[in-house]
Amino acid sequence: MIGDLEKRPLALVALLSHAAEAALKQRADALQLDMPTYVARLVEHLAASMVRSHGPTGPERVVLDASAYYNALLDPKGYAANCVARVEAREVEVFTSRGIFAELREMPRTLPDEEKVAPEHIEELIERVSRHAEFFEDVPTLYQHPEDDFAGFASETISLAVHDEHRVPTTIITNDLSLLDLMEVESDEGWDFQCRFPHIRIVDPDTFVQERADRRPTTNRSPANEIEGDHVREVAVRMEESDRHQRMMERSKTQGKEQGL
Repeated sequence: MIGDLEKRPLALVALLSHAAEAALKQRADALQLDMPTYVARLVEHLAASMVRSHGPTGPERVVLDASAYYNALLDPKGYAANCVARVEAREVEVFTSRGIFAELREMPRTLPDEEKVAPEHIEELIERVSRHAEFFEDVPTLYQHPEDDFAGFASETISLAVHDEHRVPTTIITNDLSLLDLMEVESDEGWDFQCRFPHIRIVDPDTFVQERADRRPTTNRSPANEIEGDHVREVAVRMEESDRHQRMMERSKTQGKEQGL
């Protein structure tokens, strides 16, 4: 059913209640999108949520940014270090890049003495991660972060996560507030990001580890899904009802022909 949704977004709008349609129209206008495009993006949110709720078919894909790696060095028993341990145990599939490692190497130069990490420890961590990561030398810029103030590395982290044309659900693990803020639907940047990349989730190391410790399913709990969830579920339910009704009508016609009616 999901495959059909992208082909007939206008039909989906017709299945909604007047109140839901008006709310969707208001939001689409605010984002300067036409209704078919906006509804198609909501369906992508639903599809991404369904994939996460049923769990990945293989190791979960993650991207750790430089801040997460650096915190793993600062606190070897902390949550970020736990994330790195999961990489080394191959519990997750990790993507990384030359740009992320370059930022990691630069971080001690911008931090106070008490937060500096020896270069040899950084290189040792890079070597450990590289044994298990899929490494990308160059990452095309697919997203430009509006507050990117450090050589474009925040943009590279996101671009690395979203570059897969198959839009595999991916979690970015970071302590960078400018990245975490993209999960806040109240901001224009956050809403735009979540509409464009519904398969991407951004969390801090604490959240990533605690969710798995509690054995909760990996679901896309972004604010955009919470706000628009009722509308998306209504689309899915009504679409399923429509398909069920269509199948019943076709079955009835087939039986009638067999009986000579």
